[in-house]
Formats: sequence, C-alpha cells, structure tokens
Amino acid sequence: MENNDPVSETFFNTNKGKFILEELKKTYNHISLKKIESKYFLDSPLGKALLELERKGFYIRMQCGENGSDGRYKMENLGNHNYPYIFFNRLEFMELLQKGGTYLHFDGSLPDNYKNKCFACDQKLTIPEISNKGEVLHPDLNLHTRSDIEFSFEYAKKYSDNGEMYEKKLKTPICPIHGYEFDQIGLLIVDTFEKYGIESYMEICHVHFELEKNYKDYFSCFDLIYTSNVHLFSNSLEELIFIFLGNYIREDELIAEVSKNKNIEDQIYKLFNDLFNQTFENFYQFFVDLLLRENWEKFDNDWVTYSDIKNNERHKYINDLNTWEKTYSSIYSIFNEKSIQRRINKILSYKVSEDDKKADKLKKML
Repeated sequence: MENNDPVSETFFNTNKGKFILEELKKTYNHISLKKIESKYFLDSPLGKALLELERKGFYIRMQCGENGSDGRYKMENLGNHNYPYIFFNRLEFMELLQKGGTYLHFDGSLPDNYKNKCFACDQKLTIPEISNKGEVLHPDLNLHTRSDIEFSFEYAKKYSDNGEMYEKKLKTPICPIHGYEFDQIGLLIVDTFEKYGIESYMEICHVHFELEKNYKDYFSCFDLIYTSNVHLFSNSLEELIFIFLGNYIREDELIAEVSKNKNIEDQIYKLFNDLFNQTFENFYQFFVDLLLRENWEKFDNDWVTYSDIKNNERHKYINDLNTWEKTYSSIYSIFNEKSIQRRINKILSYKVSEDDKKADKLKKML
C-alpha cells in the first residue's frame, strides 16, 4: 500500500507520485472519441460538437496531461502529419464537471487539403485588402484577425528596418471571414459549439465556454462521482470507494440493454434508488456489504494493489465512517430528484419502438 502525504516532495516518492512523474514523460496514441468516451456523453450537445470537429480532422482528448504544457506535448506527438487538436488537461476537465464551464486548448496545423481554402468555411483564401491608411477592407472579417492585420500594417510602416516579418504577414492569404490559419482553427470550434447551443469565445490557444444549467446531464455517473472528486492527494480508500460507486450505474451498459428492447426499467429504477435514495445508515451498510463481495482485483492500479489486502482484513480497511460520510455527501450534492429522473428518461429513450424496428427491417431488405 502507498503512503499519501499531501506534501509534494513526500508525495512524489510514493508509488502514485512516481507513476505520475512517469506519465508526464509518456506520449499517447491517437484514439477516436467513440473508443474513449461513453455513448451517454457523446449524445450530449458537447459530445456531438466534439464528434463533428473530429470528423473535420481534429484530434481530441478530454483528459490529457496534468497541465497545459504536458497536454500540449502529448497532443503534438500523436502523429507525423498535419492535424489540428483540442484537449483538456485533468484539472480543466474536473473544473468542467464541477462548474459546467472551463476552457479547452487548441493548436496544431491544418490538414493538407486545406492549403488554399478556409478550414472553417471552405472559402478560398485571398491576400488581405488594406487601404493606404491601414484599414482592413473585409467587412465580415472577425475582430481578432482585423486587429492583428492593422497592427502588422502599423508596425511594418513605422519600423521599416525590421518590419519584414510583418510585411510578409500582410501578404499571407486569409479567409475573408475567419482570418489566418490559427484563427480558422479556433473560430471553427466556436462556430461548431454555437451550432449545438454552447456559448463560447476564442482567445490565444484557448476557447472558453459555458454549458447550460443542467450540464451534469451530459456526463456519466462515473465522471460525476469519480473523476470530479478524486485528485492527486486522494487517499487509497477514497479512491476505492469513489471508483466502486462511480461504476455502480453504467449508463452505456444500460443503454445497450434498453436498445435490445429488454424490459429492464424496474432494474434501472432499483439501481438509482440504491445509490441516490437512501439514508446514510442504509447507504453505508448496503455498499459496504456489496464492496466486500466484489473481486478486488478489478480495482488494482499502478500505485495500489487492493487485491493484496486479505479477505479477513478488508472490512477493517473500508470501515471508515468519515470517508463514507464524505462520499455520501458528495454524491448527494451532485444529483437531485429531477436530474435523476432526466437521466433515467434519457436511458429509457433508447428503447426501439416496433415501428422503428419494422422500418429498419425494410431498409435492410431494400
């Protein structure tokens, strides 16, 4: 077992700390969102927006690295060809789960087939038209690019000795609406988010955005219970309880069963009732008993081997009322009766009607 001490020097000498230091050195392989993220999330407005951006050519990771520079390093090493990318680091994704708003990082380069046209709107690129006074003659051009061009004009005019870089920039083709290559990447994200009802705005290398009031409906129980609560200095018992409870309701598995028209509505209501509609005393007794019957090998990770704890010692190990009370309070602060009912309704909405089944059968025949 590890010793979790919140003092960083001591922490990074623990198994967990050493694992994280090794993770900082690693690069990732590119994997599509559908293979990483849950169907439940990908059917939300944010999920659909990210899927559309992925189809456009973006490489996207929802949890990439411990900080911005770590995430950027990992994203820039996903492939040896041109691609734009989007990522959230671990803390930003946690902020998104807790507050419903954060910012994402973007960067990269355009795919090869966008050398002469805009990545955001497919318009042909043109040299910017500028008056003798430095006014940009593209009425639809975004404010960010307009200011950038006007600054380059003034600098090249004022500092003739070292203004070559700015003069070159003035001759770089732009989209009359979305501007330079870098702006095209960021503004395409903003435009796509707007299409799905998500308010956002672009800054250098970032897009800030806010989700709707009921944003928690977007995310799986696992993300809301485990990912939003477990941090670097969470102790091993907290991690065990949160990962166990986070996996108690698995939306994707329930959706798969409902999609097969299996009659599991009562089972779904029971699962939600077990987790979200009990007094603390009943909650504690129910889940302690259930956890003791689990195969603990599935909870093992790179820094804690829970299965090494002997069966006769496990009850003592998890019998910490303070940790269970903290977990209980956290879960009950995330969900309420209305949000639970919306989640159940969303899962049940995947049930295929008889008319839809007949239509699919006819389509296959044709």
